[in-house]
Amino acid sequence: MQVMPTFDEIENAIGGRPPKEKKIRMTFYVTKQEAQILKAFSEIKDVPLSAIVREFLQDMMHERRI
Repeated sequence: MQVMPTFDEIENAIGGRPPKEKKIRMTFYVTKQEAQILKAFSEIKDVPLSAIVREFLQDMMHERRI
């Protein structure tokens, strides 16, 4: 009987994933209207809300040269 390899075994066999910068979980509050707008925008763009926030922050940092 052959056992399926684990995800870690497959990852190690192909060299693993490149290291990524560690992310930090943040919690914040928005109004009901803001939440609806963000959710709709996320669904339209078909990307997670966290990706939208990171993109916005990166754009802001680039514009201000932070």
